[in-house]
Amino acid sequence: MKPKLYIHIGFPKTGSSTIQKFLNLNRKQLVKEGICYPEPLCGPLLQGHEGHMSMVEADAKSRHDVIPWYSYREKYFDALLKDNCSVNILSAEGWVYDNPENLLFFQKNFDVKFICFFRNYFDQVSSLIKQTIKEGPRLNPFSENLYGKYRVLANIEAYIDIFGRENCIFLDFDKAKRTGLLQSFFAAMSLEFKQNYFIPSSVNVTPTDAATSFFYQMSFLPLNYKEWFVLHNEILALDLSKWKDYHCSFLPQKAFCLDKSTLDAIHRQAELLSDSEWYSFTMKKKVFFSNMGDHDLPFEIQRCIFESLSDKARNIISQYWPHIDVSKGKILPSMRNIASEPFNLLVRLRQNRSESALYLSARDLSRRNLALKYCSGRTVTYCLSDWFAPIFSVTARVAFSIRRSCLFDIGWYLEQYPDVAKAGIDPVLHYVRCGAKEGRDPAPWFSTRTYLEAYPDVAASGVNPFYHYIRYGCSEGREKYTC
Repeated sequence: MKPKLYIHIGFPKTGSSTIQKFLNLNRKQLVKEGICYPEPLCGPLLQGHEGHMSMVEADAKSRHDVIPWYSYREKYFDALLKDNCSVNILSAEGWVYDNPENLLFFQKNFDVKFICFFRNYFDQVSSLIKQTIKEGPRLNPFSENLYGKYRVLANIEAYIDIFGRENCIFLDFDKAKRTGLLQSFFAAMSLEFKQNYFIPSSVNVTPTDAATSFFYQMSFLPLNYKEWFVLHNEILALDLSKWKDYHCSFLPQKAFCLDKSTLDAIHRQAELLSDSEWYSFTMKKKVFFSNMGDHDLPFEIQRCIFESLSDKARNIISQYWPHIDVSKGKILPSMRNIASEPFNLLVRLRQNRSESALYLSARDLSRRNLALKYCSGRTVTYCLSDWFAPIFSVTARVAFSIRRSCLFDIGWYLEQYPDVAKAGIDPVLHYVRCGAKEGRDPAPWFSTRTYLEAYPDVAASGVNPFYHYIRYGCSEGREKYTC
């Protein structure tokens, strides 16, 4: 009889990190009980990760790991055989989006079964966006994949088709939390949950809405990642329980526009869970979040958080937002009125970057192109610092990237468009928000209209044309088209 291998294919924000930390901390004791959880093997971008994401093919390119994903798969396979346990466990969030055929590799030696927690659509998306706001844009909250059928079922149907419905175990995350997430996970494997296990604190917990709103309203301030994490750590350490009744959805309108395929996918979740109330429960959540709305964090909560921070943290905010006036009820800029704020929101850039220095020295077009090509092959460290940049709105992130490139000709833009200079608006932010739509050009060597006409795929995508050229177009060999 083959030993059992339970593969936990976790959706984001369904307790995967907590489960993985528990299994890793109790690994030695579990082996004595005949349960193997192989030691996680990590490349440079997964240091500290306690699951087996290193063998997920879908995320392999973004991890910049010199060891290919299938080599990790072989290492985990060898570890399972070495421990020779009757029950084995592998866990990774990324598998729910991965090709299930990659896991057929284990079927020859193991009786493979899959465990997956479903969380209602609206709680999951809201929690995922809150985490993105909390940690920086490690994930893109504006990705089309965040909404709709793919978010609800991912590649679940493919797992069922390949391995059979009888080998797929589906659990309700909310019910599991109420009865005990770890206990529910063990019960799904028909294992006894021992009282002497070391129980870690919950991992990767979604912050309160009050903390998340404070993070979100700081999102236009161009903090570097060191400054961001000073604020990040202090805010998350605050006791904000007195503001537990404050709620904000953080869900864009398109999150509530469920097409037929998404609704069918929610019905399919209900079927897989054998829960006749799942669909109606999800629709109640839709009403709950849609009635909640989005709004700036009330001033009394802003003041409570701001005054609870250390002098160092308050000074970080103040240097980018010099108009703090607690007596006048003004601490953080309003996200609804950001375009009318009377100061340059994106003045301060990261310092001491060799890439930035190269941009600045690129005075002629040929050297600018050289700079762009050079920076398309950035190091992992530089990519990491990009991901940790706390710029969350699309407008802010695009404006920050354009400004950092040093290719936007601010003086020329203000001369060409005196209405912008007269209004005192940040020229880069103006171009991103409305200038490109009006056909204005960011520099004398780049034509917005011609670029969009020449590349209809860019026009159809809705991406800012100058941002597209800087980020993708130059390395793809696209023409810039002089005005």
